[in-house]
Amino acid sequence: MKRIVLALLISTNLFAQTDDCKCDYIKDYYQLVYEAEISYLQNDFNKAYDLLKQAEKNCELLNQPSVYEIPVLAELSLKRGKYEEALYYVELAFTKGIHVSYFEDNPEYEGITKIEGWAALKQKSQKIYNEWYSKLNLDLRNELAEMIREDQRVRQGKSQYDEELREVDDYNETRFKEILAEYGYPNEQIIGNYNIDEKTVNPDVFAFHIKDIDYFKPMFLEYVRCGKAPVTLYASLIDSYDRRNGVFTYGIYSNITPEYIDDYENLDQRRINAGLRPYKMEKLYQKLMQEKIQKLIEMGKE
Repeated sequence: MKRIVLALLISTNLFAQTDDCKCDYIKDYYQLVYEAEISYLQNDFNKAYDLLKQAEKNCELLNQPSVYEIPVLAELSLKRGKYEEALYYVELAFTKGIHVSYFEDNPEYEGITKIEGWAALKQKSQKIYNEWYSKLNLDLRNELAEMIREDQRVRQGKSQYDEELREVDDYNETRFKEILAEYGYPNEQIIGNYNIDEKTVNPDVFAFHIKDIDYFKPMFLEYVRCGKAPVTLYASLIDSYDRRNGVFTYGIYSNITPEYIDDYENLDQRRINAGLRPYKMEKLYQKLMQEKIQKLIEMGKE
């Protein structure tokens, strides 16, 4: 009976998520953002701005970790002299749990504190942040943090056949089903981000150890399509399961070469359909990011 009730809850939740999906992010958003990232890293800021504005026209802006579309648009608006627009995106960033100090301390926003209207925006920034914070489920955040700690603890020096490891995985998978049924995917608008306690709580780690893959596949893909979960969630679930036979579907692991990817000729279309960058674009992105990091390191040594 408990399983039937849980299945009904999941089914109801999944349909609710679909009805609440106002945009197909896989079709109309992610690829534009990826192109914008490449343009940004290549210092083509005008193209990056235009691509992000097109993504915004299609769908409500996300604030994906490592992408941070909203702060980037604030920066690009500032570079173009669109000061009122820059402040609009800064205020929008506050509603996503980003502190005012992020803009004050970041050299890429040099001059923003001198814009007319900045002082008034800063004054109300704490109120905006407090409103965001008040809606968070901190009990759920703490529970997930503990589940993740256990997930990592039992993997220290143990094989996949260890009894305690299997017990923890079984508990986490069952509990994660219940959490998804009750809350939907626990993203930053539900459990908060690093800023609130200087802890990283990424529930997507569970995707790497799920056994009941058919149960989660449609749900995870829907979360990605609706922009409610990390874009890698669905592909991580599939490729992690693929480790059993050593031939992968999406190539999410950086050390996997083409001969270990199933139907490599059609890989890019599969990746796009799952919300990922095309394979070659992913390699270019990683290369450009490494160059940027190395440059920042060298600048820090000067």
